[in-house]
Amino acid sequence: MHDVLYLLLRRLRKPLITVIVVYAVAVTGFVLIPGQDDAGQPWRMDFFHAIYFVSFMGSTIGFGEIPMLLPPRSVRGQWLPSTPL
Repeated sequence: MHDVLYLLLRRLRKPLITVIVVYAVAVTGFVLIPGQDDAGQPWRMDFFHAIYFVSFMGSTIGFGEIPMLLPPRSVRGQWLPSTPL
């Protein structure tokens, strides 16, 4: 059993590292780029909200609710399509 796990993890090393790096870059971008709340005040996403949003974004096909969350002219609205998830 140990040999099978070793072989599996050896073959999946690069894809797992790639997924972790892509998620880390996306989460960092959402934490650092400010957004706007309903009153127009700057709002920053905290770390846990960014992890939730990136995991939701990475596992979803349709993004019908995203235009309401992120206006396309905002910096964060431009960051969303640039993340390779």
